[in-house]
Amino acid sequence: MKIRIAIIVAVALLGATAAIMYSKKPEPMRVAIIFDDGPTDYNSSKLLKVVKEKGVRITLGSVGSNVEKHPDVARAFLDAGCEMANHTWSHRHPAELSDEELEREIVFSTAKVGELTGVTPRIFWPPFIELDPRMDALFAKAGLTLMDYSRMVSTDDWREEVSADEIYRRATGDIKDGTIILMHEWRGDSIEKLPLIIDELRTRGFEFVTFGEMSDYYRSQK
Repeated sequence: MKIRIAIIVAVALLGATAAIMYSKKPEPMRVAIIFDDGPTDYNSSKLLKVVKEKGVRITLGSVGSNVEKHPDVARAFLDAGCEMANHTWSHRHPAELSDEELEREIVFSTAKVGELTGVTPRIFWPPFIELDPRMDALFAKAGLTLMDYSRMVSTDDWREEVSADEIYRRATGDIKDGTIILMHEWRGDSIEKLPLIIDELRTRGFEFVTFGEMSDYYRSQK
């Protein structure tokens, strides 16, 4: 009798454990989309409309001089839950700059964008994905963290010969947990395809996070 009761209890416990395992939702995969070189006076409103309609948060690789021209647009993205990464002041090749010019591109830009928007960038996203040995000291001075771009998938939308359909294919092709998808705000085709890209990735179980959130996720995996 005791053996029978023990068997019944064991089976019940196994069933309960299995139920808990099957009821637990899998952790969503993360993807971050960055739109470089804004804000602009011709595409930002279209991009912001998609962001709001789809309920996603993206990161803007913001050029400081453009934020100075369109601070209200930058603030509107921040109000929508998006993030701005410092993409330098004027999007120049770092190796071509003097020490003073490079500091302006990084340190001055960070402070000025914070002054204009009320939110100081904490992530640096290098233009042309180019770095310079002098940058490390400037990151520390500006309180910036360099975003890990090793998991980036570029849509290559900066190339005129890349079609809108190809942008979509690249943005939905080899996408894994932790991928960063690079697009540019000035390319209208990228914004046109964004709703379809979001829908496709959502059906695969991806959630959209900002660079700051993705950076935290990367650290948690180490």
